[in-house]
Amino acid sequence: MGAIATALLFYAVPDAEFDQKKEGATRYTFSTLLLPDRPADRTIKVRKSDPWLWGKALPAAAVVLDRSLTLPGTPFVIGGDELLSLANSKKLIACQLTRTVTVGLLGGGKSPICLIDRDGDGAFDGWYTSSVPVYWNGETAGHIQSDDIRAIAPIRPRTLGPEELRAADASKKFSIRYVHGELTFCIDANNAYCLSRGAKMHPGPAEQTVRFMRGEFIYRKDEDGMLVISIVQDPKEAVY
Repeated sequence: MGAIATALLFYAVPDAEFDQKKEGATRYTFSTLLLPDRPADRTIKVRKSDPWLWGKALPAAAVVLDRSLTLPGTPFVIGGDELLSLANSKKLIACQLTRTVTVGLLGGGKSPICLIDRDGDGAFDGWYTSSVPVYWNGETAGHIQSDDIRAIAPIRPRTLGPEELRAADASKKFSIRYVHGELTFCIDANNAYCLSRGAKMHPGPAEQTVRFMRGEFIYRKDEDGMLVISIVQDPKEAVY
């Protein structure tokens, strides 16, 4: 699990700083729903970088389109059954979850496509490529200027209900881990996104208790540096 050491942690930038740089831009963030699997064992022994348990990561809210959409002048198609993560924003914005497009001067960047309702009538009428992770905890904000939005014919979304969302296939995995002195969660197998403000921990030979995601864990470090974890209470689903 050497990727832990190189995990990318994103931090919030104060809104005032954004306002100075992005005056007139529309601000948006994303929230993620974590659905823990029930652990198979009540007591486990792991290396410091290994997961304690894992589960499913989904957008906290999602929509689908009422038909497939081909973006004008591009080869990009958003299917009518493709889940789009609904953003937290004053405007209706939804972005792709599982696919990205090549962007940038030399084509080295990858970005999700986002749809936006510019006039507030409940239908998407523009699109752009996002510069922020779709799966995150609401701390990393994107800002889009109106000049960067390209027009499309209006198309209406349908919001998924709670049970439909939880059964969706367009999900990623998350794991609860001990990272950089914190009990936290990371999304994706390569730990690309890790929460930057988890529960602080100081493992030692004496048993200690930590609570995270409304779960309760007793932990200690044994003589060979391994962590011995007793799961007292399973974590609950939570939105970050």
